[in-house]
Amino acid sequence: MKMHFIQLIICTLTSLSFIYPLRVVLQGRRHFEVFIGVGQLVTSVLYNTCESIEDTIILEGKQWHAMNNIFSTTYGILLLIHMQANHSEGFDMFLRYIAFGSIWIAQEKDHYWDAKNTAFVAVVFIVLTIGKWAFLGKLPPYKWSNVLKGLVLISTTAFFWIISMMPGTDSHGVLHGIAQIGAAISLSYLWAAVPMNRYKKYDGGLLPGAYF
Repeated sequence: MKMHFIQLIICTLTSLSFIYPLRVVLQGRRHFEVFIGVGQLVTSVLYNTCESIEDTIILEGKQWHAMNNIFSTTYGILLLIHMQANHSEGFDMFLRYIAFGSIWIAQEKDHYWDAKNTAFVAVVFIVLTIGKWAFLGKLPPYKWSNVLKGLVLISTTAFFWIISMMPGTDSHGVLHGIAQIGAAISLSYLWAAVPMNRYKKYDGGLLPGAYF
C-alpha cells in the first residue's frame, strides 16, 4: 500500500504540471484548446489516481485512460494546427473541430488501445503542417529558440516515457512523472513559439486564402 501511495503522490501531482502550458493557451484566448487541455488534465489526474488506489472514481481507470487518449492526442494535433500559423480564426476553428471529431472516431475504431487509425489522423495533420511551409518555400514565423527547446524536451520525455512502460522498471511512477513534467514544459515552449495575435481583423473563414 505504501508503494501505491508513493505512486499516487508522484503521478497525480506531476499530472498537474499540465496547468503550466494551459496558462499560455489561455493568455492567447484559445478557448477550444483550453477546453481540450482541461479535459486532458482532468482525465490524466483521474486515471493516475484510479491506478494508484486501485479503485474507481465514477468511472474505472481504464475508462479515464481511454478518454485521456482522445484529449491528449487532440491536444497534440491542435498544437500542430497552431504551428501552421494560419491567419484565419474561422479556418483554424474548422480544423480544430475536424481534429477532435477525427480522433474520437479513430479511437473508437482502434478500440482505444490499437493506434493504427489514430496514427493515420496524426500523420495527416503533420503532413498538412510541414506541407504548408514546404509549399510556400519559406520558414514559419516561429520563435525558433522555443521550438528547439520544445523539441529537445519532447525527445527526452519520449525516452523516459518508453522506459517507464517497460515491465518492472517504474514501480513507483518516477519515470512516468518525469515524462509528464517534461511534456508539460515542452508544450509550454511550443505553444509560445507561434504568435497568438496573428489573426486578421477580417476573417476570411473557410476561403482558400485563409490557410496561407
